[in-house]
Amino acid sequence: MPRGPREIWTSDKRNIIKEWRAWADRHADIARDDSTLGAFYLHLERNRGELLSFSADNKFETVRGWLAEEGLIKI
Repeated sequence: MPRGPREIWTSDKRNIIKEWRAWADRHADIARDDSTLGAFYLHLERNRGELLSFSADNKFETVRGWLAEEGLIKI
């Protein structure tokens, strides 16, 4: 059964959050604010590009929104 856009985004969001938590554990010395997001997004592009395979007009802003919704970054 094909997944709808909402189900796909839920799965993608869950994977991004999981990767953030793993990445943040390895970079505990970095502040958890919006400036940290650039380093994390660069990590995704360089090392985990498959996590950015979802459809969005602006993937950076989508990831930023997901992390903010979960209270993982302050914007």
